Amino acid sequence: MSLQLTDSVAREPVRLHLDLYTDAQAAQVERLVELGATRVDDWRYPDNADFVVLRDPEGNEFCVIGHAQL
Repeated sequence: MSLQLTDSVAREPVRLHLDLYTDAQAAQVERLVELGATRVDDWRYPDNADFVVLRDPEGNEFCVIGHAQL
């Protein structure tokens, strides 16, 4: 998990965004989709993005980031 500062004003309810790191990104994305997450296809992904944006069943967005083991 990583914590990141933002310049945007906090909204109610409190905004929380998780970045989940894995060395098995495709498998974890599929597992999370099977558990009820949905892919966010309208996200503006940069070229060569190393992350996939998902939404949980309540609409909260989170990222699954490809991170090879060192």
